[in-house]
Amino acid sequence: AIGENPKVWRFARALFPRRAGKLGDVIHAAAVGHLTMLLGMAKIHAPDGRVERVPDELLETWAKWRGAPGDFAAAWRAEFATDGTIHDWEEWNGDLIKKQEKERRRWHLRKERGASRGGTDGVSSGVSAGDSTEGPPETPPAPTHPPTHQPTNHTSKTARRVRAADGADDGFAAAWAMYPARAGGNPSTPAEKAWRATVRSGVDPGDLMRATKHYAEYIRASGKEQTEYVMQGATFYGPNKRWREFLEAMSAAPARNGAFGRRPTPQQYAPYDTSGNEAVLRRMGLDPAEIARQPLDTEEELAR
Repeated sequence: AIGENPKVWRFARALFPRRAGKLGDVIHAAAVGHLTMLLGMAKIHAPDGRVERVPDELLETWAKWRGAPGDFAAAWRAEFATDGTIHDWEEWNGDLIKKQEKERRRWHLRKERGASRGGTDGVSSGVSAGDSTEGPPETPPAPTHPPTHQPTNHTSKTARRVRAADGADDGFAAAWAMYPARAGGNPSTPAEKAWRATVRSGVDPGDLMRATKHYAEYIRASGKEQTEYVMQGATFYGPNKRWREFLEAMSAAPARNGAFGRRPTPQQYAPYDTSGNEAVLRRMGLDPAEIARQPLDTEEELAR
C-alpha cells in the first residue's frame, strides 16, 4: 500500500517541513492523497512511467497541489523519480501494465487470424477441396402458401377517437386564434392537450369552437381581456368542462360563481361608449342607446 512505503514518510516531511513534528499523521495522510491523485493521472497520461518530459506545473495539477508552485514537483521527483521514471512503477501500476500487455497480445493475435482468413488457398478461404466454385448455390423458391394472418377492417373505438383527435389539430388552431388574450401567461401546449383529450372523449370539435367564440365575446364585452380573470386554455378545455358554460351566447354571466364573480351590470359591458359592442348587447336583450345614457356604477356598487 502507498501509505506503508517509507518513501512516503520522507516525502511528507520534505513537503511539509514546518508541520512534520506536531502533525505527522495529518501531513502523511495529505501526502498519500496527493500521491494517489498523481499516480492515477500518470496511469492515463504516462502509462510507461516516464515523466522526465512532464512539466512540473502539470505534475502538480495531476496531484491537485495548491501550495507554492514547484515545491511538490521538486520533492516528488527527488523521492520517486530521480532518473526520470517513476520508481517501482510496476509495483504502483503493475495490474494496469499487465492488462495493457494482455490486450496488446490479444490485438496482435486477432490481426494475425484476420490475415490468415484473407488468404487465397482453399483451406484458409473457407472452401474445401471437394466444393464446387463454378457458381453460387441456387436460391430455394419462395413459399407459395397464403399468409396465415389476413388483415381485417375492424377498428377499435379507441383508435377512432385517436384519429378524430389527430384530425382536430386545425380546429384547435382556429379556436386558439380567437381565444381571448390573458395576462400572466396562457401556454398553448397544455391547452392543445386538453382539447385533444376532450375530443377523444367524444366531444364534437364544433362545440368547442362555438364555446370558444362565445367565451371570447363574453370576455371582451365584460372588459376582462388582457387580465388574469381570463381562464387558461388548459382549464377551459380541461376535464372540468368549463367550455360547456359558453355553448350558447351569453345573455348573462355564468350561473356559477367563481372566476367571473357577480353578474356584470350593463354599465360594466359598455362604461363609456357602446360602439363596437352593439351586436353583443342586442343579443343580450339590451338597448345600446339606453346603456350609453346610464351613469357608470361606483366602486361601492360594483363591490356589492
